[in-house]
Amino acid sequence: MDTGHSDLVPCPQPCSSLRRILPFLAVALLSCSPSVVAPVAQSAVVPAARSSLIPALPLGAELSRHPGLRATFSGPREFTIDQTTLGLNEGIVTVVLTNVGPTARRLGKVRLAFAIHRNDVELPCVARKPDYANDAGTLAPGESFTATSNLGCWTPIAGTYTARAFVTFDADGGAAQGDLAGQATFALVAPSGNAAHEAPSHPGLFALAGGGALTLPVPEGEQEDRDYKIAIVFTNATPRELDVPPVRASLIVYRIGEETPCMGEAIVRSLPSLASGAINVLRLPVTCVRDKPGDYVIVARVAFEHEDEKVAFDAGRVRVRVTTDLGTILPLP
Repeated sequence: MDTGHSDLVPCPQPCSSLRRILPFLAVALLSCSPSVVAPVAQSAVVPAARSSLIPALPLGAELSRHPGLRATFSGPREFTIDQTTLGLNEGIVTVVLTNVGPTARRLGKVRLAFAIHRNDVELPCVARKPDYANDAGTLAPGESFTATSNLGCWTPIAGTYTARAFVTFDADGGAAQGDLAGQATFALVAPSGNAAHEAPSHPGLFALAGGGALTLPVPEGEQEDRDYKIAIVFTNATPRELDVPPVRASLIVYRIGEETPCMGEAIVRSLPSLASGAINVLRLPVTCVRDKPGDYVIVARVAFEHEDEKVAFDAGRVRVRVTTDLGTILPLP
């Protein structure tokens, strides 16, 4: 098989396990069993540190449930896909609230939520509770407060998205649907082209592999539950429910500096049907990343049961370093 990695080398012996350090979303993402995340009407905030911001209306939008308050929503024009969380990278979006009324307004804590759409299909975001950093207190007439957050949305599919921001306050008593604070468009791009790939035999079904960038070596003979694992995220980007046949995933591992790849076993897993915008996560062990320190590249190949191997497709490439240097590995939260 032509892998396209002439300078990469696979691990010659079975290796397994690693200690992965992932942010909160990554921990949820790489859960031990398949999970389905249904679309969420509201979601958490997103952002990315870039100088170019989404333009907003000069006066913003007046909140329908809070007359006299105007909101201006802005953020980066571009985000990137994070290899570890398989969602939007970190960055900052803002909602500026301005009291344009004649009297002071008590707002208290501000909760921001987000919904993102690609081609009219809503994808899941993680709603976040208000925190003290977004405590607006009381706004005098003409005074403004800037609430910040990141979009904690899961979407490994590159393309153009529409984001809507919603805002609620302490006084709203936990209302599920907040005031629309603005809408903007942003681009999601993939570093080094590592974006989700569409399944040739299932239009609208996308897959992307991801995993931690660092792990500790595990000596031979250690328990298998310490094996390094990657996640493959399947996303239904169609406006309808999709029935997905069992998935056949194979992993090819290259150890940089060697010439022969380690071919892992093909793993067959069943997937539930996916609602429009829903995401399913498969967590797979990588037995070729275990006891030998070095840099590795893992290529994930996906096909479906009872289909010809010729229709298999790349679901992404994950680069991981096996190291004994504890200083490079973050402590677990």
